Amino acid sequence: MKKNISLLIILIFTILIQTTNTAKAQDANKAMQYYKAGQYKQAAFEFEGAIPIIEQQYRKKDISYYSKLLFYTALSFEKLQNYKKAKQYYLACNAVYKSINTTENDWYAISCNNLALLYYNMGNYQKTEPLSIEAKKIREKVLGKLHPSYATSCNNLGSLYESMGNHQKAEQLYIEANGIMTFYQPKVLNL
Repeated sequence: MKKNISLLIILIFTILIQTTNTAKAQDANKAMQYYKAGQYKQAAFEFEGAIPIIEQQYRKKDISYYSKLLFYTALSFEKLQNYKKAKQYYLACNAVYKSINTTENDWYAISCNNLALLYYNMGNYQKTEPLSIEAKKIREKVLGKLHPSYATSCNNLGSLYESMGNHQKAEQLYIEANGIMTFYQPKVLNL
């Protein structure tokens, strides 16, 4: 009888843990709803609360779910202008990609780009430049030189160089970005 009660208690405890873990994982879905609605404070709270459970379920080397959770947590904190926490989560997101040698990936390039923009907004141009260059190189390799995201990388790097007073480099990058974006603009028909 005591053995059966012990087994029952263990079973109930296990079910409670699994239910809690499932609820926390669902917090990530709730967080995304808050994020899409522009409710960044709630989103950041829910994303951050879901991280330990998602980390446990998917491990720190998962680029399909865990890294994106870190990414959106960083975005939420950035929207709240909590740059310290945003930086923490962007760096953690980038570390996931680096840990499994998957840096030739557009999501990694986006994370590098966003971290670079965060440093740019903080006035830290020395940290902005290598990340902007890395994002541009990845996008060139993964997406090609005619992709709008590559043009965005050129434009961002051009803005950085302009802020640093290197107008010649900035102009070259702006011209390259403009050429790509001109290609994607709809043609006007003269009827």
